[in-house]
Amino acid sequence: MSYFKRFTDFCAGFTAFHSIIYLIGQFMSFRPTGDDVGMLEKLKLFLAKDHPKSHRDFVILIALLVLSVIVGRIFERLPYISMVFSLLPMIKIILMFCDDKLSDRPMLYIILGILHVSGNVVHAAVLDKADGKRRAFVSTNIFGVAVFTLGLALKTHAAKLTLLDETAIAELGALDLKILEGVESGIYEVIFKLGLFVLISVAVSLILRDIYFLDVIFAAFPLALTVYLLNADKLTAFPAVVLAVIFLYFAFRVLVLATEPMAKELSLPWKKKNKQEI
Repeated sequence: MSYFKRFTDFCAGFTAFHSIIYLIGQFMSFRPTGDDVGMLEKLKLFLAKDHPKSHRDFVILIALLVLSVIVGRIFERLPYISMVFSLLPMIKIILMFCDDKLSDRPMLYIILGILHVSGNVVHAAVLDKADGKRRAFVSTNIFGVAVFTLGLALKTHAAKLTLLDETAIAELGALDLKILEGVESGIYEVIFKLGLFVLISVAVSLILRDIYFLDVIFAAFPLALTVYLLNADKLTAFPAVVLAVIFLYFAFRVLVLATEPMAKELSLPWKKKNKQEI
């Protein structure tokens, strides 16, 4: 296992440890109403879904982080499998951040979550350099599909929220209310199109394999568009998250270009023809 992968697994473990310490501190200071509340009942109230501090979300995050690290160790030679599981805690961190549930050092969680995902791609690149396989290429495409899926899920969820009546809207959580506020501006259609551009770049990379500089060019387009939308104040919904995800995808493409240069013999029709003539 590469040193960077070990470091990023440590980052995941540290995030889980930090969350555990946070929960212990919160539990020790938790004072539920009632005189005869036992330890088990106190724990149930502490982890209740309607608790304002959403302690249950931290428990889920800890479980996802631990699962990701374990899967990463089991499938050390298959980092694209580890990539799938590392995306789960990263998505959970993003959701908690957007929902204002990361009151204690939110940027620390985001940075460590991004590092944990990045470790799989870097580790894949190290393995590829040793045996010539395409693990980093596959891992990057998996991340690209995940970006598109997130954009599609956000657009679909926003559309469902618009169908709710006033009574149901009054019962929505903070995150859903934030999403609902941005529906009229059409921002989720824009975010979906950014994800669609990423998916197109994934399709191009699969069709024209080994031409990695094209992958970088196609990945640069959604990044440039995101930067433009930010500068024009048109990216009004979750701008930091959108920029971070799109930039990370672009960075992975650059890493693949740097570590897996274009093959000497491309599997293109005109190349085959020229080879036969020779």
